[in-house]
Amino acid sequence: MQNRIMHLRHPQGFDQRRFEQFRAHCRVFKAFVEALLADWNEIGAGKYPAPRYEFGEPALSDDRTVASLPLGGEATVGSRAQIENASSFMLWRFFDASFREQMDEGITEDIGSGMTTNWRPVTIYFEVPQ
Repeated sequence: MQNRIMHLRHPQGFDQRRFEQFRAHCRVFKAFVEALLADWNEIGAGKYPAPRYEFGEPALSDDRTVASLPLGGEATVGSRAQIENASSFMLWRFFDASFREQMDEGITEDIGSGMTTNWRPVTIYFEVPQ
């Protein structure tokens, strides 16, 4: 059951090459999350058992300005912070810097009043060599 969606938004949109790059980012993100959950207790990520995650297929809005990754399964406050918040950079890390400058990331989730999407500019913690 998909109950939240991670997004990237860009005013220029995602041409096919950039959407394929987003899909590759999604595969890296999924591999990271699966490894993190497999070793959840050993690395000290949480005092509770690892939540169950489900990954949907990456999608692109009709106007090509929003690329999305549907998620499902369980989420705790800790897993939400560790995975969907702190590790969201894995969905955009390798886009070229000039493209990232205009990019926002968002998440759609039920915050008690129905499904809501919140957006923020991507935060560049590091520069990737080009």
